[in-house]
Amino acid sequence: MSQWIQSFEVPSSSGRGTYRVSQDRNGQFGCSCPHWKYRHQPCKHIETIKNQVRAGHAPILHDIPTCIPANVRSVQRRDAESLLVPLIPLNHPQFLATVVVDLLLHGIPFQNIRSQYHLPAKTGRQDYVDQVLRHGRHTYGPLDPSRQDCAIDVSYTWQLPVPLLPGETIEDYHYRTSYPLDLVTLAYTRLPTAPTVSPTYSASKIDPPMTPARKSWKRRIILAP
Repeated sequence: MSQWIQSFEVPSSSGRGTYRVSQDRNGQFGCSCPHWKYRHQPCKHIETIKNQVRAGHAPILHDIPTCIPANVRSVQRRDAESLLVPLIPLNHPQFLATVVVDLLLHGIPFQNIRSQYHLPAKTGRQDYVDQVLRHGRHTYGPLDPSRQDCAIDVSYTWQLPVPLLPGETIEDYHYRTSYPLDLVTLAYTRLPTAPTVSPTYSASKIDPPMTPARKSWKRRIILAP
């Protein structure tokens, strides 16, 4: 999906969320913050990582998984290096929002997802998170090879990409996996056995009409440019 081969999270100075600093095969860095994204100028997030390297406290770097389109119900790990990604139903923005958030949760940078799915420039990462929080995760129902379409299931529970280790905190989980801390925390509060917390989020720019809990949809794959 990208030239980047490894990445890690750096907390924003506001304390609201994180930015993802990535490194390419030539050792060059990039960042998901607006300063680097729109000007391609060095930012404090990249400098933070470089300073840690110079001080001998290099962060744990994680490869960005390869995304493989597949006939699956939702985003899922294939192995340590790749993800299986469902085909997007036509005209179903809520399913798309679910896939976007699932990919973010599995460590795919938002700029990669924006390019892959041709997301509108006016929508940001938080808009898709807000969308899923309000209207639930939309995934395919049980796959039936005899049918050409598939029902859509709606759920308000989330799954962590990999299980927590015994006694592991969310912060330790984030450090071990490099998955975004804000999304890992949201997922944990929405596990089937965890209490549900409903934080307040800003209004979304992609809010579609409410989708019936189960409806048949044709599927398509959106290829990267």
